[in-house]
Amino acid sequence: MLIRLDGSHHRWLGEDGPQFALLFAVEGAPFCDQEDSLSHFRLLQGLIRRRSIPLALHTDRHPVFKHRSEHQPAGTATQSGRALDELGMQLIFALSPQAKGRVERAAGPFQDRLITELRLSGATTVEEVRAVLEQFLPRYNRRFRVPPQCSEPAFRPAGPELSLGQILCFKHLRRVARDNTVKFHGHTLLILPGRHRPSYAGAVVMPDGLDGRLSLRHEGRISASRE
Repeated sequence: MLIRLDGSHHRWLGEDGPQFALLFAVEGAPFCDQEDSLSHFRLLQGLIRRRSIPLALHTDRHPVFKHRSEHQPAGTATQSGRALDELGMQLIFALSPQAKGRVERAAGPFQDRLITELRLSGATTVEEVRAVLEQFLPRYNRRFRVPPQCSEPAFRPAGPELSLGQILCFKHLRRVARDNTVKFHGHTLLILPGRHRPSYAGAVVMPDGLDGRLSLRHEGRISASRE
């Protein structure tokens, strides 16, 4: 299963309203303040929980997926690119105008129909817009969907050992200080004694989850810690 993904930045609440980003995918189209790694993580989380893991993602060369800075080493993955790799999903970029057009084609009908729905609903906030969208999408899909030639599911099953929270998150590499602490964005975490506790000479990966929780991982294992 290949999922086409694109973000549409628009003043969905009218010319005087704020600009939101609507992320388009086969199984979902959530509203968010901006198109960034966090919003893509939430989109993928919802898609995988509803269906399972797609084989590939077809999208444009957005900096969420591909670094544009010349200061980044060649081959360095973005947070979103790293998450797709851990999920075993292939990332396919739309490079030609024709390919980009296929990715962006869904935005037109949404900008016509959804704006009218939002105006009639009186929605004024992102939360209210999301509530309208949850009602709008099933009606839209029932009316415009095309039956597939093959009805067999084309998603890869997600095994029970898969932890989306440990994949669809921000991961940062940090060195362990001599006092067995790790500093991160104003927080200091103390690594508690344990069988697999990393020494000060080692490094840990810090998953920063969608819920804002911080944790420490060393050699694939969670290390007990407290702030």
